[in-house]
Amino acid sequence: MTISTNFQFNQAIAQMQDLQSSISKIQSQVSSGQALTRPSDDADKVNAIQRVQSALSRQENYDTILGTVSDRLKTEETSMRSAGDLLGRLKELMLQAANATTGPSDRQNIAVVMESTRAELQSLAAVRDVDGHYLFSGTRAGSAPFAAEAPSDYRGDQSPTAVPID
Repeated sequence: MTISTNFQFNQAIAQMQDLQSSISKIQSQVSSGQALTRPSDDADKVNAIQRVQSALSRQENYDTILGTVSDRLKTEETSMRSAGDLLGRLKELMLQAANATTGPSDRQNIAVVMESTRAELQSLAAVRDVDGHYLFSGTRAGSAPFAAEAPSDYRGDQSPTAVPID
């Protein structure tokens, strides 16, 4: 059986084209720094990489959420501690005003101090987090927990706030 020169040339050209394609693929991998430059290179590996990237993205979101929740809890704790201090101050003022030796002008001064302390308590109740949500409104975080015109009416709710963390 004889092999024609034309057939040999076609074989050589086909091999050169295959080698050129391999060189192009390797150059693309070297320039991008990635072994898989196209999904068709290895579909299973590409799918695994996409699953890992998706899991990493979710983990980063959870980390961000946990940081936000942690900051919010710290702000709530500080506000509650301050409110406790103010309530202790109000108790002291009430005991002082209830003392029989306290005169009317002193009671009037105590009333002024108590009013300003109450205003401080109201401002603590209206504290917002870094996102602008009211801390003490429950799940109605977009509205103030107490109205200025009716400070004894709570506008929030008792629903617990849930945050996905895992």
